[in-house]
Amino acid sequence: WLHASPGSDSARITGLWAAIIYSTMALGFVSAGTVMTDSFLALATTLVIASLAIRLQGGAPLWGWLFFIGLALGLLAKGPLVLVLTGLPVFVWVALNRQWHTLWQCLPWVRGTALMLLIALPWYILAELKTPGFLDYFILGEHFKRFLVSGWEGDLYGSAHDRARGTIWLYLLAASFPWGLIAAVGWAQARWSGLTGETVWQAHRPGLKTLLMAAALTPTVFFTFSGNILWTYVLPGLPFLAILSAGFLHRTGKPSLTKFALASSLVIPVLGTAAGAWFAVHPGQLKTERELVQRIDAMPGYSPADLFYLDEAPFSARFYSHGRVHTMDRDALGRELATVQPGSKKLIALEKGDHSAQKQLESRAEIIDSSMRYRVFRLVPDENQRTRSLTAWKGGNVEEVL
Repeated sequence: WLHASPGSDSARITGLWAAIIYSTMALGFVSAGTVMTDSFLALATTLVIASLAIRLQGGAPLWGWLFFIGLALGLLAKGPLVLVLTGLPVFVWVALNRQWHTLWQCLPWVRGTALMLLIALPWYILAELKTPGFLDYFILGEHFKRFLVSGWEGDLYGSAHDRARGTIWLYLLAASFPWGLIAAVGWAQARWSGLTGETVWQAHRPGLKTLLMAAALTPTVFFTFSGNILWTYVLPGLPFLAILSAGFLHRTGKPSLTKFALASSLVIPVLGTAAGAWFAVHPGQLKTERELVQRIDAMPGYSPADLFYLDEAPFSARFYSHGRVHTMDRDALGRELATVQPGSKKLIALEKGDHSAQKQLESRAEIIDSSMRYRVFRLVPDENQRTRSLTAWKGGNVEEVL
């Protein structure tokens, strides 16, 4: 629908390259094997923008309905954020090209909006009825405080991330690697050498390429001034970056560049396969508490409910324990150490770099397990037992400790 010759071999090859580029970007490759709502948000935003582009190019009225179905899916996946990530590119395109009347005519705005609400609104109502306060948390917390308040502590299902403003652009380079870097260098080289002319994406509607460019960059621009960010936030823009990159690659048409592109498409799959194999052999190096929680659960007389993380429990531990692990502040830890009773079952998890707390625990606890980030101590009143355990740990004999 965007190619100068729809249905031609050139169109199919360029479309295939767009798919290859997206699937071999770092984040595109990783997201294919992860369970996260960002992937469904990317599906929704891609459906919205693609449906509009196809409808503007003379596609069937069905694409107008798919536009609103995409919005509904986005509302279910990530909430009102989908309206921003798709609304901004559409606004940029329609404002720069003065296509307000065209936009109004090509989509069933009234009935489509009703369909969108019919799909998404019941879930919001049921969620609020089931857990009162959900709308306040989800709308205000997840959509405003998360991005405007650095280190926001209201996140119930993750951890806050305080990053320097503008870090999202570095995340874009990492997420789109190697293609984002290749596209940036290629574009700069083309501008420097004075290469002109349109790409193969020749739209019948004026400025439709602007819509694709805006859709590719909107997530990054939108989160530029946010400190609480993750690299997955740029995912909705990657499909459109892949489309633009494929068009540039096909326009150049140099055999040497095609060979370079084929080699580049293997970088992330090879690195990903190697990393997966390494972690399969060394599962303890993964940044996860799954195995630790499972080992605690397998200990006779213990369960994850006996595990207390100092200050804050990582999301991984909360997830794999089904919310049974606890947290303990440093004052409470001091009181526990002062009144350790025989038969105490409390297990204290400390970050390995927390030397002050570890020194405090050495007098009344033994190390019984560890993960990549944490050591687990068991409170014991017996000084002799503690000394033997600590000596075994420092000697590297973990099996004796366990």
